Amino acid sequence: MCENYAGKAFKKMRIFACHFVFARRFPEIIRALQLFHLLLKNGLVIAQDELWVL
Repeated sequence: MCENYAGKAFKKMRIFACHFVFARRFPEIIRALQLFHLLLKNGLVIAQDELWVL
């Protein structure tokens, strides 16, 4: 029973860590999306590899 509790706590910590990293990265992600949207609005077609760089 003790191991089960530790496992659940570990999962919660992992989820929290993922959210924390995502929250820190969020402004960068938003900026990339805005840039992408702007390029689409201007009618530019982006090559697949350049998409991966974003």
